[in-house]
Amino acid sequence: MAIDLTHPILRDQLAELYQQGDTVLFIWKNEEGWPLEFVSLNVKKILGYSVEEFSDPSLQYAELIHPQCRERVLQEVAKFTDSSHSSFTHKDYRLKSKAGKYIWVKDTTVMRRSSTGEVLYYIGHITDHSSHYELLQATKMATVGQLSAGIAHEIKNPLFVALLTIQKLEKQIKQTEDNATTDKYFVQVQNNLMRIDRIVKSLLHFSRNEANAPKKPIPISVFLDDILTLVADSAKIKNVALTVQPFEDIIITCDDIQVGQVLLNLIHNSIDALEELDEKWIKINIEPKGAMLSITVTDSGTVISQEVAANMFDSFYTTKKDGKGTGLGLSLSRQFIKNSGGSLHLLSQKGGHTCFEISLPLTK
Repeated sequence: MAIDLTHPILRDQLAELYQQGDTVLFIWKNEEGWPLEFVSLNVKKILGYSVEEFSDPSLQYAELIHPQCRERVLQEVAKFTDSSHSSFTHKDYRLKSKAGKYIWVKDTTVMRRSSTGEVLYYIGHITDHSSHYELLQATKMATVGQLSAGIAHEIKNPLFVALLTIQKLEKQIKQTEDNATTDKYFVQVQNNLMRIDRIVKSLLHFSRNEANAPKKPIPISVFLDDILTLVADSAKIKNVALTVQPFEDIIITCDDIQVGQVLLNLIHNSIDALEELDEKWIKINIEPKGAMLSITVTDSGTVISQEVAANMFDSFYTTKKDGKGTGLGLSLSRQFIKNSGGSLHLLSQKGGHTCFEISLPLTK
């Protein structure tokens, strides 16, 4: 027997059930403007609107969706409305509260259809997912904090060279008309200032808050250059030899910010693990394997125990000392790679060394 979710008595029961929780229930008619049939009382708690305010026909739900997300959300509704599916889950999107603040929401919608398959009602459940994205950003910024000392040192060196070269140029111009030497000094200044610019851009690029950023094609060499720029000095300070094996430059389509964070996390994990060893090296290998691109990070560290290997991808699991890690790194890393259609796993540890592999789909 079918349950009529629009029946007044059942709506009252649903209102009572939902008002204490963090999930808001909506029922819309499949008509122009999506007129609202029902909204649970806790819409006030999540979005700041009273039931009466949110039910006002002048308040269009689609207009509350962030402009960068709106077209995608509408396309998802149209796609599943025209399909035979009974329900669907949107990719997370941002929704504007009464106070004007955008919050991330997770939205699952059930479609009630007529006997002919036409959608009559959309029954949606949205949950405030902002804390999830705040946690992701906090984790990212913690990584940026770890990089800060190395970045400052990395910028200091080329800046010192550039300033010293300017002083030499000033002296050279006053004493001689040797254009070749003068030109050489100008090239040195330009190269070092460009290096500073590249370092700063890499850090800003990585620290952007772009959850659910669109995937885009990017040459693996460009992607890798940004990462190596950020970690090179950290490795050098801790006497870790960081090498990249020669590779074919291939285009991949991914969320380069998230994938870059994963690679940074793997390299920094290796640097930390090698701190007390005499032999310190990290090797990055890149090669196509069928329809996927394989990126491996291998270090000179000892074999990971079976217990650690079995739990290392679980949330909040960490082997680092107190204050050194949240236990979210590998858990989030696996999810980030999955978001780009790939996988992250620990390869069998042959030769007594640790090796992680990122697999990403090649651009067709």
